[in-house]
Amino acid sequence: MSDELKRAFQQLCGDYEELLDEAAQATRPLDERIGLALFKIDESCAAAELLRKDAQQTQEQLLTELLTNCHELEDIFLRVNLIEVDEDSFGYGGHKC
Repeated sequence: MSDELKRAFQQLCGDYEELLDEAAQATRPLDERIGLALFKIDESCAAAELLRKDAQQTQEQLLTELLTNCHELEDIFLRVNLIEVDEDSFGYGGHKC
């Protein structure tokens, strides 16, 4: 009877080993998909960070250009005011028809 128990135990161990192999085979594709998803998430985060940096640089350039344009516009208004003051000083204040 001891041989029968030994064979039965070996059979159960073999069956258990097969079940473990099947479970490992079933989870391997899932593990691969999870790994691929994590890789894609990392890749997307890196791309988003690069886009954020590019957008920030572009925003800084645009703000610098806007500030330059504002200074130029301010200079133009100052010149126009000086011209108007000079016209008023010299009596050119208005068109007479």
